[in-house]
Formats: sequence, C-alpha cells, structure tokens
Amino acid sequence: MNRKLVFGAVGVLLLAAGGGGWFFLGHDNGPTPEQVAAARALWLRNEEMHEMSVFSYIYPAAGGSDRYSLPVILKLGVRGSAGVDAICNSMPRLREAVLRVFGTAQVSLQSRSRSSELDRFAKPLRRAINRQIPGSPVKQVETAVLVDAGVGGAAARLTDDMCRPYVNS
Repeated sequence: MNRKLVFGAVGVLLLAAGGGGWFFLGHDNGPTPEQVAAARALWLRNEEMHEMSVFSYIYPAAGGSDRYSLPVILKLGVRGSAGVDAICNSMPRLREAVLRVFGTAQVSLQSRSRSSELDRFAKPLRRAINRQIPGSPVKQVETAVLVDAGVGGAAARLTDDMCRPYVNS
C-alpha cells in the first residue's frame, strides 16, 4: 500500500477527531487565548522602538561660529529591550563613536537653523554607533539638534535613568 496515502488518511482522521498535532503531545486543542495574548505582548515588547538620547558637543570649523564648542543632542531609535540592554551596557563606546564622527568632520554652522546643517551626520552616526555596539541595535538616528546645554543634559539624564538598572547589576 502507498505510504503517502496511509499517512494522509491518518492525518485526515486525526484532524476530524479534533486532535491534530496537539493530540500526540498530550495537549488539548492548542494554546489558550491568554497564552496567545502573553506571547503577542512579549513579541511586541521585543519589537517596539525606544527613544534614547545622547548628549555631546561638536567643535565647529574655524570661522563657522564664534563659540568654541556647541552642545548637541542625538535621538536614537532603538528596537526592542535587547537593543536597550546593548546601548546601556556600551554607553562609553557609544559616546566615543559620536565624538569620532563629530571630531573628524569639519562642521561649519553659518545659518540660524543650524540643526538642518547637521542632517548629513545621521547616517555616519548610525553606522559608527552600530560598529561599536554588538547586535547593531540602533535603527534610526534623528538629526542631531543643537540645544541649550541645560536642556540637552536633562534629556540625556532620562536615558541615564533608563540605563541605571543595568549599571548597578
């Protein structure tokens, strides 16, 4: 007798009996709605985007500004809790990558809307940060926005507070 025909018939009989694959495992008719909801919530938590801020300084090219250094804040889009863990555990390397990108570039800030002149650094920053941190957790770098030093420090402290449980463990 043809094996495919026999196994096909057995499968049809099992499905008709309501067992299916779960029948052989000793379970009822699959996971409960609560188990499905818990698995979905876990998946969503691992896939949601978190916004983290990094505070740094840029040093404008000669003649570009009358100030020696200008405060800058970067908004990083990090996917999932594993990405947040990686960022928090690698914060010194992240800050070093940011300083390397801004340190090698000649930033000339001539106009009043200086943040638009920093748009070109979003892609190099994302690449440099993902090279330094395992798993490439940063999916998006919003344009570096020049802010007052007090405002930038306050926004970066929110990220530091988010990372505090990882530092103490």
